[in-house]
Amino acid sequence: MSSTPLQTSNALALVSNVINRGFLEAALERVKTDLTPTQFAGLRFVALHPGGCIRELAQSLLVSHPAAVKLAERLVDRGLVKRETAAEDHRRVCLDLTSTGKRVYKEVFAAQQSLIEQVLDRMGTDAASELRRLSLEFVRSSIDTEHQIAKTCLYCGVQHRDECPLSDAEEALTGKPRSAY
Repeated sequence: MSSTPLQTSNALALVSNVINRGFLEAALERVKTDLTPTQFAGLRFVALHPGGCIRELAQSLLVSHPAAVKLAERLVDRGLVKRETAAEDHRRVCLDLTSTGKRVYKEVFAAQQSLIEQVLDRMGTDAASELRRLSLEFVRSSIDTEHQIAKTCLYCGVQHRDECPLSDAEEALTGKPRSAY
């Protein structure tokens, strides 16, 4: 049975929604937090980029600077994030997780990963391996400019791994491995 590009596109959109909406919302509920998915995305950015600034938060989440400021304020008000003025540039506001923010981030992330693992287990080892292989091949085949790399990157920060397919794609395009985000 062959599929059309539209069917494949719809299938990929569904997978994205399952992971980024369904599993994230279920993980937030499981941890019994009233964070929204957007607030968790902000928390995740700060967890992966300790000392990052609001401008970087805005760029990573593809939101305006004022929206990132409001998001940071909400996370600060909840006691999950702390703001500090950068010593070298007093106009720059740096963000870090509080101990509560670290705990919440780890719990939600673990809950989301658990949900994904359950599905992969139901699929079986061969299908799960094939899904990973095809997903990575799709990403590699999608990238043909440095701009696409920047827009596709998850900005994993401290979790970055050299085997990331975007590292491979950037090295193929530029001759240099992706080392700094």
